[in-house]
Amino acid sequence: MIIYKDISGKIEREIVDALALITEIAHQLEIPFFLVGAKARDIFFSAIHDIKTTRASLDIDIGISVNSWDDVTRLIDAMLSTGQFETVNKIGSRFKHKNGALVDIVPFGKIENPPASIQWPTGDHAIMSTIGFSEAFENSMTIRLRNDPTLDVQICTPSAMVLLKLIAWDEKYPNRSKDAQDIQYILEKYIDVDDSRLYEEDIDLLTEDDFDYGRAGARIIGRDIAKIAEKDTMTAITEILERETGADSNLKLIVDMNTGRRDLEGQYQASRALLNQLKRGLTESVKKEN
Repeated sequence: MIIYKDISGKIEREIVDALALITEIAHQLEIPFFLVGAKARDIFFSAIHDIKTTRASLDIDIGISVNSWDDVTRLIDAMLSTGQFETVNKIGSRFKHKNGALVDIVPFGKIENPPASIQWPTGDHAIMSTIGFSEAFENSMTIRLRNDPTLDVQICTPSAMVLLKLIAWDEKYPNRSKDAQDIQYILEKYIDVDDSRLYEEDIDLLTEDDFDYGRAGARIIGRDIAKIAEKDTMTAITEILERETGADSNLKLIVDMNTGRRDLEGQYQASRALLNQLKRGLTESVKKEN
């Protein structure tokens, strides 16, 4: 197992304690999982690369790879039996650790029926898209959150975060503006993580007349998404981007990306440019592979 980074001591104790217990249970039940959502963003940008994130979060979103709802039930029952967790919603997908950490569970994998979607069998809950989860999990990275005792957790990469957040924003609009803000943040900041790719595999970007350093990260993320996304996933995110950046678009995604910001006209133009670079990167990688 390759450890991408050891960040022991850099994550909130509440998060570490909750994840340690979930990891122990999941390993015993042989249920693989990975961290997605805002906490994965915080870990990658803030804890690993010392790039301040827009908002700290004690929420933990995890995707669990399972074959059936029986697997989900076994995991949940084991969590509740510890006395450390309690359910928060009627669906049974959200839990609160006694230290205050909130945990949301998203099942994916062979449980999906029809493919790329799930519907919790308890409570009044709509069908939820799981598009991109399998690809995101297969390409996740392993982070060490604690050395003594050892705690290693798989987390979503930034490119997969953008993929999943695009799908989640589109599915639950207008209730997921934070996903849009996270997309804005990742597209803006990714180049600051490591710009060495501009001098290696993505050196072609530097030779373009319209090269823009601040937008290069969005283009690279587009290329990275295209490397991991299956055909149906590519179709879904391409349709979203085409709709939200087109000449006749009402700019719903761009408006949400800039919630709370000033100079909206300038910000809207900047966000549209980032999305266009993301879309361009997706297309380029598809052409390369074909």
